[in-house]
Amino acid sequence: MTTRGSANAIGMLVHPENPAAQETARRIREHLDADAIPCWEESTRVTDVAESVLATTRLLLVLGGDGSLMRAAQLTAPRDIPVVAVSLGRLGFLAELTPENAVDLLPQFLAGNYWLDRRLMLEVTVRRADGTTQTALAANDAVVTNPRPSRVLDITCAVDDAPVTTFVADAFIVSTPTGSTAYNLAAHGPIVAPWTKTMILTPVAPHLSSIDSLVISSDARVTLRAWSREGAVLTSDGQMDIPLALRDARQPPDPPRAVEHECPRRIVSGTHSRPSARRWRRSAPKVRPMPRGRSGSMARARREPAPPKWSTRREKPPLN
Repeated sequence: MTTRGSANAIGMLVHPENPAAQETARRIREHLDADAIPCWEESTRVTDVAESVLATTRLLLVLGGDGSLMRAAQLTAPRDIPVVAVSLGRLGFLAELTPENAVDLLPQFLAGNYWLDRRLMLEVTVRRADGTTQTALAANDAVVTNPRPSRVLDITCAVDDAPVTTFVADAFIVSTPTGSTAYNLAAHGPIVAPWTKTMILTPVAPHLSSIDSLVISSDARVTLRAWSREGAVLTSDGQMDIPLALRDARQPPDPPRAVEHECPRRIVSGTHSRPSARRWRRSAPKVRPMPRGRSGSMARARREPAPPKWSTRREKPPLN
């Protein structure tokens, strides 16, 4: 790690194999040095940064692709640090800056002249059969799949402890609204507006299933149980793999927690342009239990009687 100073520092995650990212980082460092602003630099492939360093970071710049931004989101979400992405990958869906304008627009972010774009994340807990747990964060999606290609999984899905169905599928995707245009879309799942408080459940190539996808509230608790002879693997944002043994369960912790991130965006209005910053942070939504009837089944709204049907046909008078 390269560090200059500590208080109110600017952090940079730089792709180690991208020459354009290295050159852009060099120009940003020169700009920060000229203004005597402390900064630190690390590779986008780092899995953790010292808490003492993150505690003094006021803004994190990510110089890489969307995958680098996903990794930054997992890193900064527990610490409430705004993230600004410089597009240096293939797609750049979530990037606000480019290598050409990064240095020119950086002073606006340093001055706090931006707005925050909040996005939901997933917080996933693996509860193993032996009682141990492991937690992961996901900005796009969390996927349960078979570790061997061309093998299926039996996946039982429950929402708020209410059984939904059992899928026989290649994989099962739990997606955020941001991730609805990623793996979820490739699996023919729905596209959801990024500001909605929802989760998308999409099986991949399900066998004999009438359910393609489910869109549920982000307050809901999703529980998945996977069975296969080969076990299963939980993948978070396509980067972190957690092996699952037979009958391991994957579900949000108790109580469920939504995780939000906020990214920089610019507002263009007339001749004025104001950038924005994205922060990855946590929030605790309220739990909304599903209503149930007296017999234990789900309660349903009472149907009003249908209005009478009036006929304009003239009836014949009765014969005497």
